[in-house]
Amino acid sequence: MKYSKRSLHFAWISIVLLTIFLILSQLDRNASTQFDMVIAYLITFQYISILIGFTCAILSLREEKTKMQKLSFWINVFLFIGLAFFFIFNYFTNSH
Repeated sequence: MKYSKRSLHFAWISIVLLTIFLILSQLDRNASTQFDMVIAYLITFQYISILIGFTCAILSLREEKTKMQKLSFWINVFLFIGLAFFFIFNYFTNSH
């Protein structure tokens, strides 16, 4: 499988996970439950899928791409930049 196709798959996985987090953010949870552990694993999977998707997007630069694969390239780049800003912002706001 080419890297551009893998990049497309990881872009879709990342978008689905972002949608799940959007839905879960609307739930009103008052107590710590096993549900929190599932969310923690999903967050880890989200980070990994963004990093792998970005890596595949960079490796696919020389390949011929369809319009959907070009879109997934930019989605992966955007998600990676957003993740980098998130980590940098959290680092500077939490270090006193």
